[in-house]
Amino acid sequence: MGLRSSIWPPTQRQRIGVAVLVALLLVLNPLYLPVLNLDMSAHTYAVEPVTVDDRTIGVADTSLRGDPIDGVACTGWRPSAGCSYERTHIQQGTLEIELVDPRVEIETRYAYHPGAEDTVYYRRTAAGEPFPESLSLEPVDPETVVESVAVSPEQLSVRARLGLALGWLQTDQPLTDANRIVDTDDGYVMLVETGRSWLSSGDTVEAGISAFMFLLGLAVLWRTYKWLPAEW
Repeated sequence: MGLRSSIWPPTQRQRIGVAVLVALLLVLNPLYLPVLNLDMSAHTYAVEPVTVDDRTIGVADTSLRGDPIDGVACTGWRPSAGCSYERTHIQQGTLEIELVDPRVEIETRYAYHPGAEDTVYYRRTAAGEPFPESLSLEPVDPETVVESVAVSPEQLSVRARLGLALGWLQTDQPLTDANRIVDTDDGYVMLVETGRSWLSSGDTVEAGISAFMFLLGLAVLWRTYKWLPAEW
């Protein structure tokens, strides 16, 4: 049964309707607040061609992190303890490593270990059942590594494919598909991070704003309830 206009005039109904809508937008802010990027953080990525220069896989010099390559271990500026342990064995001429040290990595198929030899990339093969007991390192050329770890554009996220189409991308969250070699019609490319900025403490700021908006929404709902007619 509708309310009589003498009890609840049209102007009052509109006023209450708008207030309820505003209150719901405030209370439901976690659904859209992260998209607004209130902390003004930004990660900028560029699409760069992948090259093989002086036996090493690389991209443009504008990237921030030394071009770590997804699928190839030990390519960052700071090798992990496992990479250092493995590299020491290679420098000693050992390509068979007993997996008695938990620092040795076996998940990544390829590894990068520069040294005096011409070979700097190695294919990892673990042996032993049910748990790997040893790791074999087989020298491979960089072209083989690129062809093996490259993915098609269809395997990328929607954001990464957008960046691939535009040639660059800016997002408030790190791109999970960065540093993956992509096989395109024009050759092999990679999305690399070229810039980063932020103006606040990130998630803490957004969490505080979200809580404030939620409480404000509840206050608006309570105030709206007080506006309702005494008789229905």
